[in-house]
Amino acid sequence: MGLSNESVAEYPRLIVTARVGKEERAKRELEDLLYRVDPNVRVTPTEYRDVLLVFSKEDSVKIFEEVRRRPPYSVARAVRIDRCCRADIDDIVRTCLELGRKLLSRKERLRVECVKRGSAIESCRAVEIAVGISMEKAGLAIADPKNPSRVIKIELIGDLACIGIIKPGDDKLHRPPTIP
Repeated sequence: MGLSNESVAEYPRLIVTARVGKEERAKRELEDLLYRVDPNVRVTPTEYRDVLLVFSKEDSVKIFEEVRRRPPYSVARAVRIDRCCRADIDDIVRTCLELGRKLLSRKERLRVECVKRGSAIESCRAVEIAVGISMEKAGLAIADPKNPSRVIKIELIGDLACIGIIKPGDDKLHRPPTIP
């Protein structure tokens, strides 16, 4: 069964990727930015270069929106975390199904993206396929990797799988301006 984000001490609200070599600066910028949302916010580095975890008592949506609204210069991307579980394919599929029932409509077109950092899971592709097939079989969404309305982001960090359902491209904080 998927683990909830209720335990602030254990599960992150965001997974942040800093620009290359900017991990310390990103940590400071995030702490400064998020202090007004949660004075007890904690940003911790991982054993993987330029990857930071943001822990807070506040809701992940609130934390994510603050980072999207005023993106720190040194942060390349941020993934909002809706739920965490063990980095095991069965647990990941079960957790994604639970989230899908809460957060998706049946008309959603879905892409699954997995990023692996030191996980015991052999292949991110296997995770993406298992989750996509399970979501379709459960009637929760239609798999459409080329034109999705939602993306399930699965971030594998060691033995932890962090999962978020976001709009395509929402994780990229510094996009070039669109020309009409």
